[in-house]
Amino acid sequence: MPGKPVEVVAQQGDLTTVTSDLVVVDAFEGVESFGGVTKAVDEASGGALSRILAAGDFKGKFKESVMVHPAQGGAKRVLLAGLGPVDKLTLDKVRRVSAVVARRARDLGAREAHVALLGVGGAGLAPRDVAEAMAEGALLGLYKFDAYKGVKKQEKTDERPQLARIVLLDKRATSARQAAEGAQVGSVIAQATNQCRDWAQWSGDDAAPSLYGDRVVALAREHGLKATVLDKREMEGLGMGGVLAVARGSVREPRFCVLDHHPRGAKHTVVLVGKGITFDSGGISIKPAEGMENMRMDKSGASAVMAAVVAAKRLKLPLRVVALAPFTDNLPSGSAYKPGDVVTTMSGKTIEVVNTDAEGRVILSDALHYAGRYDPAAIVELSTLTGGCIVAVGHHAIAGMGNSEPLLDALREAGSAVHERIWPLPFFDEYGEMVKSQVADVKNSAGRIASSVTAGKFLEHFVGDHPWVHLDIASTAYHEGATPRFNEEYCPEKSTGVGVRLLVRWMRDFKAPKKAKA
Repeated sequence: MPGKPVEVVAQQGDLTTVTSDLVVVDAFEGVESFGGVTKAVDEASGGALSRILAAGDFKGKFKESVMVHPAQGGAKRVLLAGLGPVDKLTLDKVRRVSAVVARRARDLGAREAHVALLGVGGAGLAPRDVAEAMAEGALLGLYKFDAYKGVKKQEKTDERPQLARIVLLDKRATSARQAAEGAQVGSVIAQATNQCRDWAQWSGDDAAPSLYGDRVVALAREHGLKATVLDKREMEGLGMGGVLAVARGSVREPRFCVLDHHPRGAKHTVVLVGKGITFDSGGISIKPAEGMENMRMDKSGASAVMAAVVAAKRLKLPLRVVALAPFTDNLPSGSAYKPGDVVTTMSGKTIEVVNTDAEGRVILSDALHYAGRYDPAAIVELSTLTGGCIVAVGHHAIAGMGNSEPLLDALREAGSAVHERIWPLPFFDEYGEMVKSQVADVKNSAGRIASSVTAGKFLEHFVGDHPWVHLDIASTAYHEGATPRFNEEYCPEKSTGVGVRLLVRWMRDFKAPKKAKA
């Protein structure tokens, strides 16, 4: 969002001598005395932290914190953060604590915070990995979407200084150098995720498909990528009947967007496909009014794949990465597509429309077929596709399925590493029988039973023999009301940006899977 973003860097330095608005150190649950940098900072500040520990006012529990104003030393404040049991510390817990610490620094009005590498001493985590997780946690946890706050709200002056910089410090030159690399990578990934969050949350006229076309072009110019944006006439020329059918109900024309990172010498191409429904009313099969405002986020998949390409470019990944995103509204009108219509897609396959609220898979039929022109080593598609996904896995997992178990396994491993976990749903051939149509090649809805799986089986018709995985992110893309919150410490806003970190991790570790059977 507008405004200078907080910078997260790592440097060699001594927390006991630094002059700072806020110094942050850590401790594990159950410690009876401090060690390492926490001990050094405690001694430099006159033993204030030891007195709190001795009094029983700090237990070191996960995300627990206590702050002191030391009588001596260069720090105005010292914050002691709890990491929980040493044998249970993970990089995701580091990420979560970092988010809590960053928001605490912001709320305190600290211009700059100097923070120890959390957990490096006792838990044996690598400085590079810790710094990457800390940068991600801090920048993701500080995210705010305030574009639509009123003028009066924005003009209110806040006398507190604004947090500008978080510095991760380590006295050891080797650790500091590794941490600097990690902080830079984590910052890039977090910034891409926050871009995804912005794109997912734009509403009203700001979410016109044409504006997303403009945004893709702007990204290409900013980052040295190649952009292609197809308008309605160009889609008609290609026979993209799926996208065009869904778009018929809106006065706003659709766009089909391509963003391409093509480094010299790239041996493999991966195609990322994202659903870009800019607003989903359900069309003629209209949704209930309650909660429909969340359907501006039905473009979360498209937002994620575009952001992932930006991250791939900034991280100089040696893969060709192509993002494909059809953007369109799904609205009811006299010209809208209807239940009973038969749609001819770009592939030539026909779709019987059973339910116009099963529109995402209809536009993705063209995008998945278009992906084949790149002869990709893998296709990964993300979409807020089905409410059934939420019923199946709740709000703490992404539903995954596809034609390549090795690809799905690699994505699951990446998801576990960044705590955007994937749970595979059954994908037996028998589920494919449920989307057969008597009047067309396939129907776009098989009803409520196994709805997430049958949606995947529908999509499979348009993939060909390329290794492909479908990730249904309807369960994790945004927070709804009082439901359990996905990665709540560093996903404080409605949009989570899910998928960006997962895709980037997978691409960093990429190994080409074998071709799927046709």
